[in-house]
Amino acid sequence: MCLRYKTFFFLNFVTCLCIVILLCTSIGTPHWIEAESKRNSSLGGGVSNVISTNDDEPGPNRGFIHFGVVRGCKIFNYGFGARDYKCFKVSEEHADLYPTGLLIVVIVFMVIAAIFAMVATIFGMVNAITRPIEAIHGPKGLFLWNGFGAIFSGISLFMYVGLYYTTFEGKEVLNAEDTSQPNYFTTDSANYGYSFWLLVTTFGLFCVNLILLIIAHKMNDPNFRWRRRAQEVSTIQTTELAQSIMY
Repeated sequence: MCLRYKTFFFLNFVTCLCIVILLCTSIGTPHWIEAESKRNSSLGGGVSNVISTNDDEPGPNRGFIHFGVVRGCKIFNYGFGARDYKCFKVSEEHADLYPTGLLIVVIVFMVIAAIFAMVATIFGMVNAITRPIEAIHGPKGLFLWNGFGAIFSGISLFMYVGLYYTTFEGKEVLNAEDTSQPNYFTTDSANYGYSFWLLVTTFGLFCVNLILLIIAHKMNDPNFRWRRRAQEVSTIQTTELAQSIMY
């Protein structure tokens, strides 16, 4: 088996290892959604002349909130300087905003995708070093593991995208305590954070792996190689014939 063919399996090993790391990072970090909030100053007591000099802190009567699928944090400025960050469990903080059980489903599918990526990582290295006897351990198995990983990561991705458009975009991401007296904060804008884009990246890497495995299969297919050599020979013969006619 040629070195060029085995290179595809080594690339599968590297990308699947990255996928596992990215999925774990995505689940554990609280930056799936990043939102800004503002305070109704007419209800909350007016605006102070205090101006925030720290880019990490919100300005007067403003607030930041970011959260993931497990936890999140928020900080508010009531007009007299920013308070400390307050962190929370998403399942408790957003229990009244949307069915938080959907987040559990997203996490479970991401964990399943990570497991398939770990299996593909192991057998990717095995195929790069040796030639397994069992078909399930070889290229067909790698295609299977990456295919299932792409399916489960894709389900997680599209489930969260659906949750974003039905719950977060242009709507309130703060709970009743933050929006009612005496706080009066409301969501100003909400956008995807880097943790969400890590999930998008993992789905893309799974798809890249599938494409690489298809290319590797084509390269190792005797019929494909024969057709390619026949085409090259035909091209050479056509060129020689054209040159002989000209001269």
